Amino acid sequence: MQLKEVMTRGGEVIAADASLSEAAARMQALDVGLLPVSAGDELVGMLTDRDITVRATAAGDDPLTTRVRDVMTTEIIACYEDEDLTAGARVMAKRQVRRLLILDRDERKRQNSEYKAIIRLISGCQAMLHIT
Repeated sequence: MQLKEVMTRGGEVIAADASLSEAAARMQALDVGLLPVSAGDELVGMLTDRDITVRATAAGDDPLTTRVRDVMTTEIIACYEDEDLTAGARVMAKRQVRRLLILDRDERKRQNSEYKAIIRLISGCQAMLHIT
């Protein structure tokens, strides 16, 4: 089974200069816990609900003035949608993450660096794959 068979479709990106309040509202509306972060056409990081909670809320940062770039995770952990489900599970287990960005190789080739069209999210894969 390939990752594209279980991933959440319709993922969106958030701008690095967006507020945490805006990011949290988008996560709520999409019912996701991870948003890819872009600066222009470049993917520059990932923002998780945990980033907001641990790096901002716990520090007392104002979600209206704190920017995504200030608390995002700069390391991008991803797989391609044509990879096997077990490959994604291995990455998640090795990196100890519960969410993984899924990229589309074909659209990436056609779109060059236009990430909005290629990013897909897979959420809750840890529970689906019984990874602890």
